[in-house]
Amino acid sequence: MSEPAMIIIYYLIFRSAISQGKLSFVTRQKLLAFKKLVNDNWELAQSDINKADFDLTEFERLSHQRTNEACSIKERLRILEHYLKIETSY
Repeated sequence: MSEPAMIIIYYLIFRSAISQGKLSFVTRQKLLAFKKLVNDNWELAQSDINKADFDLTEFERLSHQRTNEACSIKERLRILEHYLKIETSY
């Protein structure tokens, strides 16, 4: 996961959580756990794509390709919001 590509995602996650009154849902521990989950899933996908979680694989892919395109940002935000349970409707 490219760290520079995550800055905008982190900003949007915090903005979303604050606007929903769910700031406590976003912690450093949860963000690190998500990063590990994405990395572990990516490794799993390399050996057996059928066992990998598609959303997590897509998150990793979009973190390296088209990182600043609106559709990429929106999809990565959706996936992370789902993980953190602060989903919004777009």
